[in-house]
Amino acid sequence: MMSNGYKPAPLDLSDVKLLPPQEILVDKLAENAHNVWAKDRIKQGWTYGIQQDLKNKRNPRLVPYSLLDERTKKSNRDSLREAVRTFVGYGYNIEPSDQELADPAVEKVSIDKIRFFRVERSYAVRSGKWYFEFEVVTGGDMRVGWARPGCRPDIELGADDQAFVFEGSRGQRWHQGSGYFGRTWQPGDVVGCMINLDDASMIFTLNGELLITNKGSELAFADYEIDSDTAWAHPASLQLQRLQGQPPKLFSYRPVRA
Repeated sequence: MMSNGYKPAPLDLSDVKLLPPQEILVDKLAENAHNVWAKDRIKQGWTYGIQQDLKNKRNPRLVPYSLLDERTKKSNRDSLREAVRTFVGYGYNIEPSDQELADPAVEKVSIDKIRFFRVERSYAVRSGKWYFEFEVVTGGDMRVGWARPGCRPDIELGADDQAFVFEGSRGQRWHQGSGYFGRTWQPGDVVGCMINLDDASMIFTLNGELLITNKGSELAFADYEIDSDTAWAHPASLQLQRLQGQPPKLFSYRPVRA
């Protein structure tokens, strides 16, 4: 009980689940916390020892993070996982940088071997509920969803306020920036998107299952501005690596009224 009569209540984190990229962030934070601790101890004159010796400043944990025992690693991760869950519970969006998300196993490809495409079919909607779906044929950066007519070709889909898209290779939703959403897709998956212009909401599905936010909401986007005079189109951006001797695959879809 505080002096003003307020009694703080513990934050309920039972429904807060971290996404795979956030678990990666927890591992990064745990490693960073150990490195900061070790650097501080070394400055104080501590060295490695088989057993802890306070008098002679020896500590068995004063080793590179990769050599740390699993019990200590787990303790560090559990502590930082709770910290991240607390931030998420309060509504903060916690995510690692794109560099930290990069898969080290993925071969680096020079920019001259990459082509970027954006497709927009000549279907537009003004009212009601509309749904389309497509099959993911290959991996790579792809963004799909709905956009206003003001969507510019020189701006990444979702980087401004004109497009509302899902980038499934990283499990992100994009509108004026990115945030984690749902889960990642794989080649062969079927992704669906429905826009509801009656209540200003948008949902995405993966193999028939609704994707949800880390707060448990089924709405990828909601409460956006709707103008009855504005027609919405459904764009997609693709990043393709040149494949010598292989025929291109067609990418086509059209929306149906829900």
